Amino acid sequence: MSQAFITRTKNFLKDLKILSALISGVILWLVAFSLVYVELFPMEEVIIGRLNIRGEIDALIDVQSIGFIAGGLAIVFGLNTLLSMFFYIRERALSYFIVWASVWVMALGALMMYALTVMN
Repeated sequence: MSQAFITRTKNFLKDLKILSALISGVILWLVAFSLVYVELFPMEEVIIGRLNIRGEIDALIDVQSIGFIAGGLAIVFGLNTLLSMFFYIRERALSYFIVWASVWVMALGALMMYALTVMN
């Protein structure tokens, strides 16, 4: 790796707006995954995936699907962080927007995982 890339990465991680967003996203993911891991993974069967407005079951999903959802959230967060790091040098406002948008995606994923645990 070049010295310029290492310097850019250090500057990116020293920015408090970026660092707070990254820490918030990681904490949200850890809380959501630990909630699902404790509550849903021991079931080892199909669980309720969606309820309609009348309270009837619309979809059943496997417990392993929730692991894929959590993994997908982590991948999206990581890709958005890399995209934010790419734009950080030229356009800081866009970088901040992208990294905080990834935190919102993580918050919505955590809310979805919480809803799955409440339904089951």
